[in-house]
Amino acid sequence: MTVGHEIAAALEVVGLHKNFGALRVARDISFTLEPGARHALIGPNGAGKTTLVNLITGVLRPTSGSIHLGGVDITRARLERRVVLGLARTFQISSLFLPLSVAENVALAVTAKAKIDTQPYGPVYRRDAIVAEVQRLLALFEIEATAQRRVADLAYGQRRLVELALALALKPKVLLLDEPAAGLPKRDSERLLEILMRLPAEVAVLVIEHDMELVFNFARRITVMFEGGILAEGSVAEIRRDPQVRDVYLGHRRDHEMAS
Repeated sequence: MTVGHEIAAALEVVGLHKNFGALRVARDISFTLEPGARHALIGPNGAGKTTLVNLITGVLRPTSGSIHLGGVDITRARLERRVVLGLARTFQISSLFLPLSVAENVALAVTAKAKIDTQPYGPVYRRDAIVAEVQRLLALFEIEATAQRRVADLAYGQRRLVELALALALKPKVLLLDEPAAGLPKRDSERLLEILMRLPAEVAVLVIEHDMELVFNFARRITVMFEGGILAEGSVAEIRRDPQVRDVYLGHRRDHEMAS
């Protein structure tokens, strides 16, 4: 969708507020993700990051403000409608079927996107088009060797990659990654970063993360939240040297890390 000759933002949040009675958990939040954005959302625990993601995905309804996805107003849209329009979220609540294989899990996501009723046709993984797409996704995340293994038997880091493959199977325009590096050892976190760098260039990615090494290496812009609102937004370099961000979130003990 375009306005004049301008391409609509992948995601636009304007003046978002959320109150639970007298408690305000989101206040006047506005930001934009352009198509292909690599954006990070950071802030201390309780800053409102999860609340914002829940508002964007439709888990919560805003008290006021608006949310547009690709130029379409989704402020009051159901969760399912947002997915159809191109919004995917992963790493918050596992959507994996543990008794099934990796290939079967990814195949189910592929068929869901294609709106294929698998019942009359037998196992989805036997259909050529499905097999090809599953193989493509497994190769993208370097998990081909796990294709026939049950998800229940995978290591934690491998499950995270499978979840990401499921999200990409939905062909999103906007991908929300909720703390993808949480619980991962450094080696797995480094591998995750390498794989995130290979995500399709046309997909706008918003990553909510506490791992500053991943954030600074992945994001091109960063939004910092504090007490339900936006404290600062800017490039990685601008956020690194912002004195408010240092004092309120990153703390003086991280000064050396930010400067390095």
